[in-house]
Amino acid sequence: MTKEEILAIIEAADIRIPGGMGGVTLDFYLDRPNQEIEHDDAVDAIVGAIWKRLRKNCKDPDREIRKLHELGILQKIRKGVYKLDTSAIRSRSNEEFSPETKLAAMERDGYRCRFCGMGSENGVDLQVDHIKPRKFGGSDELDNAQVLCGFHHNLKKTQNAVLTGRAYFEKMREIAVKNIEQSSENEKLVVFCEEILAVYDRHGHSR
Repeated sequence: MTKEEILAIIEAADIRIPGGMGGVTLDFYLDRPNQEIEHDDAVDAIVGAIWKRLRKNCKDPDREIRKLHELGILQKIRKGVYKLDTSAIRSRSNEEFSPETKLAAMERDGYRCRFCGMGSENGVDLQVDHIKPRKFGGSDELDNAQVLCGFHHNLKKTQNAVLTGRAYFEKMREIAVKNIEQSSENEKLVVFCEEILAVYDRHGHSR
């Protein structure tokens, strides 16, 4: 996909394309679409590109990257890792819960991803997600909020909630199989997951 095609997607999503340092930062990711890019690799290149093009010192390249994420152009996969996923570009201007609702969701979910159970101590970025997306009529109330890590939040957006759930049970079964000799509970878990996955298959939700 060319830069022009990606920029057209961004504009179609009603996202303002930034200029200045933000524009240089965007160009870095436009040259690397659909790649998960580590913090250090991005920052050094962005600082150099800003100086070369604008003759300015960029004192806070992290801020420029975060702005692109806040706009909905970049997806945060995990701490320090961003990706310009061309299939997941969408404006975040209307996707925000109130700060109070976000805090309540974090506290209710124990500051952990509902899918994988990982928290910030595991190096993951936690986000508050609409269980039922707003474009399908989902509300901004607490009962429609769930905490997800960046990976599962992005997975849900790029696949859909049903297939994300299937991926969760597949991973749970895989872990239980690896540890099946350690506890009889793992044997039960394997059976449970296989029964759930059979329901997915029966309703045509295979991956």
